Amino acid sequence: MPHLSQAQRETEHQEMGAAVQYAAECLPVGWEIWVIVEHGNAEVRLYDPQDDQEQFDPTGGHLGDEVRAAVAHARGCENMPPVAHRADRRKRSKR
Repeated sequence: MPHLSQAQRETEHQEMGAAVQYAAECLPVGWEIWVIVEHGNAEVRLYDPQDDQEQFDPTGGHLGDEVRAAVAHARGCENMPPVAHRADRRKRSKR
């Protein structure tokens, strides 16, 4: 894992918090996202309503990006329309 500055750690922490909130609002009923952290590694896992682990493209970004990718995958499996990120929704509401 790369060494991050204090500012980078704070930004990643905020992004992860926003991604978790997004998942709580937008993940289809019955789906679960697990964030597994151990020394030197972290991963995001997605489980469908039958408790089967789903494979999804984790985007290669930060954990917050992976959580959002898992939500998008679950919504696609449920044939639900994509949901705008909170920042995108704020921009639209100001117009």
